[in-house]
Amino acid sequence: MTMVKSGVRIAELEEGKPRGIELNGVRMALFIKDGKVYVINSVCKHKGGPLEEGKLEGYEIVCPWHAARYDIRSGKGSKDTPWGADTETYKAEAGSDGEVLIEV
Repeated sequence: MTMVKSGVRIAELEEGKPRGIELNGVRMALFIKDGKVYVINSVCKHKGGPLEEGKLEGYEIVCPWHAARYDIRSGKGSKDTPWGADTETYKAEAGSDGEVLIEV
């Protein structure tokens, strides 16, 4: 796996607000929560909803289409919904220039 520049600087992320990007053909949602960057696959496993348009509640992103929930730290789907399949997460860190680097 290689760390790849995301095109997004840490300073551009708003606390608790998702930011959608596409990297290497994969749609991803970036978050900054309590000073840490999290990255998950942005395509909901239920019906393909755009998680980057969802609302972050604690550490769970809620899909705007049918309210499926995913933990942004682990990708685990919530057991509160029948379609709570897990999704992919990606390691992220700040590069020396402040840009988010994502492991792909």
